[in-house]
Amino acid sequence: NKYYKRNMYYYNEGKTLPSFEKNKIEPGGSLEFIIDCFKTTKIKVKNILEIGCANGRKLEKYKAYFKNKKQYVDCYGIDLSSLAIKNGKKKYKNLKLFNYSSLQISKFKTKFDLIICGYFLYLLDRKYLFKQFDLIFERLNTNGYLLIVDFDPLFPHHNKSGHNKKLNVYKMNLKSFIEASNLFKSIYLHKWEISNTFKKKFISSDISVALFQKINFERDFPKNL
Repeated sequence: NKYYKRNMYYYNEGKTLPSFEKNKIEPGGSLEFIIDCFKTTKIKVKNILEIGCANGRKLEKYKAYFKNKKQYVDCYGIDLSSLAIKNGKKKYKNLKLFNYSSLQISKFKTKFDLIICGYFLYLLDRKYLFKQFDLIFERLNTNGYLLIVDFDPLFPHHNKSGHNKKLNVYKMNLKSFIEASNLFKSIYLHKWEISNTFKKKFISSDISVALFQKINFERDFPKNL
């Protein structure tokens, strides 16, 4: 709830702080790059699950984008913040929002064409990383897409959270991790730096939007003749 409270000026449109309005960014600075990913790749989906959706503000933007392309998309979102979900349910009646953690997505009986990891993986304890991607893989339809917004440093490292000194945040290149599984293929990548929008200096300040597609490994793996 603390993250949501800190960023309520963004999630409640019309209350944007001047500094963020000047830079035209939201927390994480990813919305415009995600929309650009949709435009560039021209992906077609019937349903979306966003993990770490806050109150659903960005999810509503994705729904509007696809509607403009004459694609009706059923949109689901989950977030740990009960305050964010409560606000989103009041504000966005056409979204299906749930107060779940990222490790509770098996509660959904639905499978999804697109799962968006909305800037939360760097907060996930490393011992749950394999479990998380296993859950995501199981909830994706055949040929479904996985979109990840996260820190994308040159080398793996961790640091203390600027908001909670008891919390470690982990930054690593998830693209190489996912591709090494041979369960996904890379479709799109856009990287940018955040050093000019935050006072704190990072060893590596890259963030990326990366899109992957689930592959049929039984079909696509060549036979060993």
